[in-house]
Amino acid sequence: MDELNVQVSLYNRHRNGRYSSYKGTVGKVARNVLHQHFNETVPFKVLHTDVTQVRLADAKWAYVSAITDEASKEVLAFQVSVLTVN
Repeated sequence: MDELNVQVSLYNRHRNGRYSSYKGTVGKVARNVLHQHFNETVPFKVLHTDVTQVRLADAKWAYVSAITDEASKEVLAFQVSVLTVN
């Protein structure tokens, strides 16, 4: 969005015209007792996954799950599912 100079109109009311939910480091950062390093260069050796919950306009919830490769930072797979509550 920055490259195309596109701004979401919903957040234009902020002082600087940009929205950021970043609040700095919140809470404690755990010690790296497993000595993990996240700078892999061999593809498909280290994969990351995350599930994100998103509220939709019709008051339903959607869950987005993605798998990314550490070496290429490429999204290898993703799935979206919508939860309907009756």
